[in-house]
Amino acid sequence: WAGSFLNGMIRMGSKDTIRYSINGKFNERIFDIKKAPGGIWISCFSQALCYFNKKQLLIINDKNGLVNNFPYRIFEDGFNNLWVSSGISGFSRINENSFYLQNYSNPVIGFEKTVIPDHKKGNWILTYGKGLIYQKGNVATTYQIKKLENLTKHINDGVLNNDGSLWIGSYGEGMISVTEKTFTSFKYSSLADHGIVVAIKKDTTNKVWFCPTRYGLILYDNNKFWRYTEKSGLLTNNVTNLFQDAGKMLHWTFSEGFQRFNGPVMETFYIGNKQFKDQVNGMLGLDRETDLLATTISGLLLIHKGKVYQFTSANGFTSNSIKTIIRDGTGNIWISTNNGIESFRL
Repeated sequence: WAGSFLNGMIRMGSKDTIRYSINGKFNERIFDIKKAPGGIWISCFSQALCYFNKKQLLIINDKNGLVNNFPYRIFEDGFNNLWVSSGISGFSRINENSFYLQNYSNPVIGFEKTVIPDHKKGNWILTYGKGLIYQKGNVATTYQIKKLENLTKHINDGVLNNDGSLWIGSYGEGMISVTEKTFTSFKYSSLADHGIVVAIKKDTTNKVWFCPTRYGLILYDNNKFWRYTEKSGLLTNNVTNLFQDAGKMLHWTFSEGFQRFNGPVMETFYIGNKQFKDQVNGMLGLDRETDLLATTISGLLLIHKGKVYQFTSANGFTSNSIKTIIRDGTGNIWISTNNGIESFRL
């Protein structure tokens, strides 16, 4: 294999020579080629890092993990990790040559919001655009309400009940109780925004909490609905998401603020003597005394035994805007920011 400066790739054999193009125009700048399991890695400058074999072409760019679209040199370390240098700035690492993040579209499932395993070795798949799907083995069944098809296609969140039924939050049709044969919609206002339920959580007592747009908090308990508003102690009626800590204690966020229930008492989050004025995008409970909060502009907050520690770009993060946070099976903590993905250990 040979990589040209403006003519794509060239494969020279004993009997013939064949040109290959990634974009079909035969004008790629190929700066590096390395062997890969079953194929080759290709550094296509100003476009992408590619994996190619006889059956497939996988493309990795800044949309699915590459630091930018200007890959330059490709290196392999002693642990079989692939390192890709950028012609502009930085490196990208592909752990154990397994970072094949080509997006595969599925016309049946569409945009998957979340997956909820049930008690029968099946999965409820909540989608945004294709409704509610139940998958078990090789069979997937789609559930929709014909009269409300456009509304029930878009599902934001859901929880599984002990009896196998579901609560789902729809985009426009409020809270929906789902059993094997029935959909029951519960609406509490004629205003369209109030029918958009963005999050659902179930607490340790099996009470179900709903987060509708601009309508406070809704609690379902013992076959009754209860509503919490500014008059009940909320900072505003516009709750933007729900979270739970390691002890399943309920928390919720606003565009500027964070609150929780501590038993029957509603508490507002302060740092020192100042009320927290940011939005929480993610919460990770490490143990019953330690939580991590991913915030929009305040970086990462570590709360341990009531004390708050703040980590920002001054501590080495590439951004103070953290979108999500998870912990893997080895204890590494991963965060996504508006500048990429980072990991660390505490």
